[in-house]
Amino acid sequence: MSLNNNNKTTIADAIAYIPKKPPDKEGGLPKQVGNKTECGLLGFLLDLKRDYQPIRNQIPEEKLYKVYTFNSSRKSMSTVIKLPDGSFRMYSKGASEIVLKKCSHILSDVGEVRVFRPRDKDEMVKKVIEPMACDGLRTICVAYRDFSSDPEPDWEDENSILNDLTAICVVGIEDPVRPEVPDAILKCQQAGITVRMVTGDNINTARAIAIKCGIIHPGEDFICIDGKEFNRRIRNEKGEVEQERIDKVWPKLRVLARSSPTDKHTLVKGIIDSTLGDQRQVVAVTGDGTNDGPALKKADVGFAMGIAGTDVAKEASDIILTDDNFSSIVKAVMWGRNVYDSISKFLQFQLTVNVVAVIVAFTGACITQDSPLKAVQMLWVNLIMDTFASLALATEPPTESLLKRKPYGRNKPLISSTMTKNILGHGVFQLIIIFTLLFAGEKIFDIDSGRNAPLHSPPSEHYTIIFNTFVMMQLFNEINARKIHGERNVFDGIFRNPIFCTIVFGTFAAQIKCNGFTLSDQRGLQAVGVGLFPNLCLVNHDCWPNCTVILNHGNQSALSSALHSQRRIELRAVGKISEGEELTVSYVDFLSLSADRQKNLRESFHFECTCQHCSEKISDDLMTATAEKDGSKPSADKVKEIIALSKEYLEKIDIARVDRDYHKL
Repeated sequence: MSLNNNNKTTIADAIAYIPKKPPDKEGGLPKQVGNKTECGLLGFLLDLKRDYQPIRNQIPEEKLYKVYTFNSSRKSMSTVIKLPDGSFRMYSKGASEIVLKKCSHILSDVGEVRVFRPRDKDEMVKKVIEPMACDGLRTICVAYRDFSSDPEPDWEDENSILNDLTAICVVGIEDPVRPEVPDAILKCQQAGITVRMVTGDNINTARAIAIKCGIIHPGEDFICIDGKEFNRRIRNEKGEVEQERIDKVWPKLRVLARSSPTDKHTLVKGIIDSTLGDQRQVVAVTGDGTNDGPALKKADVGFAMGIAGTDVAKEASDIILTDDNFSSIVKAVMWGRNVYDSISKFLQFQLTVNVVAVIVAFTGACITQDSPLKAVQMLWVNLIMDTFASLALATEPPTESLLKRKPYGRNKPLISSTMTKNILGHGVFQLIIIFTLLFAGEKIFDIDSGRNAPLHSPPSEHYTIIFNTFVMMQLFNEINARKIHGERNVFDGIFRNPIFCTIVFGTFAAQIKCNGFTLSDQRGLQAVGVGLFPNLCLVNHDCWPNCTVILNHGNQSALSSALHSQRRIELRAVGKISEGEELTVSYVDFLSLSADRQKNLRESFHFECTCQHCSEKISDDLMTATAEKDGSKPSADKVKEIIALSKEYLEKIDIARVDRDYHKL
C-alpha cells in the first residue's frame, strides 16, 4: 500500500531534523554521521523521494526551539519546533513498543487523525512490530504532538510533554551484521571467551541478531531476557540486588534486551563479584555511549568505539577500537596471549641456561680449582641468553593456535608444570654432557686434559670443546624453548619469525668464528698483522722449527702473484716455542712498512729475531728464486720448479701436523 503525499510530508517533517555533515569538497556526496538509526531514517526519506535539506533550511538546527536528546531510560528523542502561527509541534522517535504506549491517536493511511485504541495497539505489536523484530529489524515509532502557544507548556515537565502523542508510522531498520563478526565470535568461543549481548533493542530483534552472529544457536539452553525480567530475577522484595540471585542468572545469560545502563553495570559487577568457581571471572565490556561509562570503568578491560564512541566512553575505557570492529577484539586477545607466552618462553630458556651455567662454574671451580667457563666466555653466554634470546623469543608473531585453548587462570603460575619438566629435563641432559666432557673429554677426543693446567694458563683445547658444546646446547635449546605447551614439532612456524632465524644463525656463525680463528700472545707468539698477505704463508727460517702454519688456500692467480712479488714476508717470535706446540700464526709485510713503523714494532712488540737469515738479511730461498733480476722475470720452467718445491714442503708440513712430529721439518 502506497503512502499519500500528506503522510509523506508529515513523515519527512518528523525525521528531517537530524544532524548531518556537509560534503568534504564541492560536488562531493553528503556524509551522514552520528547514530546509525538516525542515519537509516534519513535514508528512508530519500527512498520516499523526499529531500530533507529544504526542511532543515526552513528551521536550522540552531533555531530548534527545544531538543530532548536520546535517553536510554525513556528510549526516545524529541524535537520541538515553533510553527509560523506561534504554536508548537514536537516530533518524537524511539523504541516502537514504548512510544506506542504514549500514543493516544494514530495517523490513518489517508492522513486523518483517529483515536488509537488499546486493541489497535496490541494488533500493531503482533502484526507489525514482532514480525519485523523477528527478522532482526530495529523497529522505530515516529510520532508527533501539537501544543498551543497560550499558555506555553512547561517544557521541563517531560512526563506530561511526552504523552498524548499521535503515531505517524513504525519503521523497521536493519543493522546488518558485518561479515567478519560471526567468525570472530566463533574464535572467541573456541578461545574460552563467552560473548553476551546487552542491548536496548527489542527482545525479538536482539534474539534474531544474536542468532545471526552465532552468539546463540537454535535448541541451546541459554537465556534471552529483557531488562524488566532481568531485574525481577536478581532483586528481592525490597528491590535490592542479591549476588546469589545473579549467580543463578548470568552463567546461562546470552542476550539482555531492552536494558538500561544500570542493568549493564549490574551485570558486570555481578559477574566480577560472583562466588561461583574457584577463580574470579575476567570481564571485558564494549560501549560507545556516555551512559556506558560506569560499566566500562567497572570491567577488567573496557573497549570503547573510536568512531561512534563519546569522549566519556573513551576516557572510561582501557582500549579504544579505532575501527569499531568486533574482530579487533580477537586480535587484542591474540596479542595479549602472545605476550604472555613470549615471557614464558624466555623464562624457560633463561632458567635452563642459568641453572646449568651456575652448577658447571661452581662445581668445576670446587673440583679443578678453575672454572671450565671463563669470565669472557660467561659474558658471551650472557649476551646470547639475555639480549639476543629476548629479541628472538619475544618477537614471535601471534598465530590462530593461541585462540584454540582456554585463557590462563588469574592465579595460574607463570611457570607451568610442562615448563618445569622442560627446564629440569634439558638442565639434567646438559649437565650430564658437560660433566662427561669435563672429566672424560681428554680420553674421548685423545687430547691433553685442561683440568691439570696451572691457574690462569692459556685456554686449552679440552676446555674449548666444553665451551663450544655448552653454547651449542643453549643455541638449540633456544629452538626448543619456542614451545611451552608440550608440542612435539619445535620447528613448526620457525621461519615465520625472521628475527629469530637471524639471531640463531648469526650466533652460530659468531661462535664458530670466535673459536676457529684465535690469536693468543700467551702461547709463545706475539703476532702482529698489518696489511695481511691474503692467500699464502711460506716459512723456511731456522727460527720456526716447530710452527704449524694454517693455510688459507686461494686461487692460482693469487698464488702466482705471491710468487712473483719482490716483497718479503717476515715473522718473528717473542720467545722460545715449545716443541710440538701448534700455533695459528698471523703474518706481516714487514719490509713494506715505514721506518718509524718498523721501529715501533721492534720496541713495542720485540719484533726481532737473531737467526742467521734475519740478522744477516739473507733472503728466503723461494723469494730469491722468483725475484726479478736486471728487470727480467724468471723463466716459466723456473717458476714451475719453485711451485713444485713449495707444494712438496707444504705437504710435509701437513703430514707433520697430522703425525704431531715436527722434527721432520
